[in-house]
Amino acid sequence: MVLASLIAIFGLHDWRGKLERVRSSLQARLSSTRRRGGPTALVTIILLIIIFASTSLTLAVMTLILGRKEPHLITWRETEPSRRRAGVTQIVVARIDVSGVLDPVTGTGFSDGESAWRCTNCQMFYHNQTYRFLRDQNFRCCVGCGQASLERSRVGTAKKPRIKPQRPAIPEPETKQEFTQRPGDQTLFQPPAVRLAEISQYVGHVVCFQGRVVEVQRSRSANAYCVKFQRGAWARVFKLVVFPNYVNNFTHGEQTIRDYARKTIRVRGLVQRHPEWGLEILVYNESTVTVLD
Repeated sequence: MVLASLIAIFGLHDWRGKLERVRSSLQARLSSTRRRGGPTALVTIILLIIIFASTSLTLAVMTLILGRKEPHLITWRETEPSRRRAGVTQIVVARIDVSGVLDPVTGTGFSDGESAWRCTNCQMFYHNQTYRFLRDQNFRCCVGCGQASLERSRVGTAKKPRIKPQRPAIPEPETKQEFTQRPGDQTLFQPPAVRLAEISQYVGHVVCFQGRVVEVQRSRSANAYCVKFQRGAWARVFKLVVFPNYVNNFTHGEQTIRDYARKTIRVRGLVQRHPEWGLEILVYNESTVTVLD
């Protein structure tokens, strides 16, 4: 009866994607509730866990009944003829060349052969750690198009063909270091520079913000840091927030989080409006914060 009701609500078309989005939303709400603490939050967490488990079970049952569409994975391209085995069919596709392409959240490039995530809608690419950040803080949504359409990909950087000595400069035949696919220009993402008065218009987007830090506070209930650009209560001011699971990423440079106090910093991060803490910009790595003075 429950399964029939869910099918009637979601419809058979894209049922798996809709259930996945529901499960992602529940997971994000669960993560947000865990940070608050207290008896009310504990009851909410228990209820969310029950609903999350029911949704996951329903998704598994519907997958068994209606079948599952396997995602398309970008893997290494074979250049030598594949050996055929009895009863086995091999599908050979190409990895994607991301030379010059940057992760839109961190502004960093990709290593050769790196396992990354690609938005199937706008073709932006993300590091594994960035994907986990978007999963926890942005409902798995791409910061370019806002769609929850990220899939695993194998990426790399193209290398120039070697030139044989004493011969004309003719590229050698294609090797495993070369590629057959390359993303379009839309993957080159440059975040807008946003002023304080405009920040509320960019919720769910990655921006560059520059401001003077008036105070750095640490939460009492959790090891979270609030780097405030305005004086006042957390929920009423715009601030940079570093959640507990990202704090250890801010111990490798010359600056610590507390050292940002009374300094002008430039932040490249994700703008969000927390239901309890208000408007904030989120980062997960110290490389996205630059101290200007």
